[in-house]
Amino acid sequence: MMTTLSIRLLGHFQLICDGEPVAKSLRSRQQSLLAYLLIHRHRAHSRRSIAFLFWPDSNEKQAHTNLRTLLTSLHKDFPESKHFLQVNRKMLQWNIDQTFKLDIALFAELIQQAEKAESTGNIIEAIKALKQAIDLYSADLLPELHDDWILAAQQNLHNQFFMAAERLIKLLRYQCDYVAAIHYAKRLLQHDPLSETTYYQLMELHFLNGDRTSVLRVYQTCQEVIKKELEVEPSPAIQELYERLINLAPFKVKNPELTNGLAITSISIAQQRESEQLVTISRHLAEAQLHFAGATYFLVSLSKRLAKQNHLELAWNLLDQAFAMITDPAEHIWEAELHRTMGNLLWQQGNQIADVEACFVQAIEIARSQNAQFLELSATVNLCTLWQQQGKHREAYQQIAQFYTRFAPGFEALDLNSLNTLLGDLL
Repeated sequence: MMTTLSIRLLGHFQLICDGEPVAKSLRSRQQSLLAYLLIHRHRAHSRRSIAFLFWPDSNEKQAHTNLRTLLTSLHKDFPESKHFLQVNRKMLQWNIDQTFKLDIALFAELIQQAEKAESTGNIIEAIKALKQAIDLYSADLLPELHDDWILAAQQNLHNQFFMAAERLIKLLRYQCDYVAAIHYAKRLLQHDPLSETTYYQLMELHFLNGDRTSVLRVYQTCQEVIKKELEVEPSPAIQELYERLINLAPFKVKNPELTNGLAITSISIAQQRESEQLVTISRHLAEAQLHFAGATYFLVSLSKRLAKQNHLELAWNLLDQAFAMITDPAEHIWEAELHRTMGNLLWQQGNQIADVEACFVQAIEIARSQNAQFLELSATVNLCTLWQQQGKHREAYQQIAQFYTRFAPGFEALDLNSLNTLLGDLL
């Protein structure tokens, strides 16, 4: 009868043979030896190297005696080990020709599957494989084992986990699955609560999911953890992101030289109130090739400000430039906001109401498909305000009622003020 063996090294050492747990009956040194041979299963090891690795403070004779005693006790406590260990007078190796299941081997296989799927453009399969890999990684490699030999293996697997999780979050964000991306970003923080990069990602994801309350909560957690562990404040990048998301301020230009010499150190539209400054900036940007993160959102925000100053032609120019940028996967999250802004520009110019309405409806549909609730809310307020002015109170009420049934838990009540006011006017 063939022996079935399943081994788990992520977290506590688990060894199940023919359905029966074995690990509890093994001593720590026995588990450590098995773990070493499994991690380095693709090569043979001299008995001498193993002996000195596990008993570095013993002389050669004593170290060999210790290894011989350990192997004898291992075969006694785990008789099936004779099928899985290849042992002779000089060498020692795990028998990879035997059938067995090993979690770290499956983890590596899933990472390879994801890389292959993504290289062929199969994003759905890549996400599926990465999810399985991350879910398998319940804990670091044998965290209770502190032998010198395992430190490099622990760090290597930890790095693979982080790279896979960050890749998964990025792909989920491109797919606009913000809820799932948030889940895996939280998983990253569980493994490294000092990662400011993960806090940054998580704040952006909560914002895209329409949950500014959680943006505040994540920032406060970041502050507390960083202050407690490192006795410093979060980095300026984290603080800037928090202020931008909470206040809905536009992005800053990371590389001012990309704007044809226009030195913009802050793209806070509130600081660019003067009409002359807005015109000057917009004319420079019309000739610039913007490549910084959030350029689309910046152009839309500036277009809105120009429209308020009645520089409609310049506003349209920047909006056209923004539309040309949404083919970039990192920018397409603002597509709904582009259509909403276009609807408001058409409305301001007195264009056909049907065209204005079509823009708002399209903005709502895009935001809904992306699970971008805050952007959907903004477009809904515009559409219902338009309908209210046209006397379409019933349609406006139905649209608002439909929106209320789809809120995610944690959606900030402050964001609903405009909708609540509009609903009160309709009742």
